[in-house]
Amino acid sequence: MFKKAFLYTALSISYAIGMLFKVVSNGFLGFAEKIMLSLERD
Repeated sequence: MFKKAFLYTALSISYAIGMLFKVVSNGFLGFAEKIMLSLERD
């Protein structure tokens, strides 16, 4: 029972980290895209 709870917690943590990484990478891509567009305007 304890092992199952630990596994569930570990999965929840890894899922949360994965979602956070996804959001951060999406934000970074959007930021890089804005820089590229501003460079193209020059």
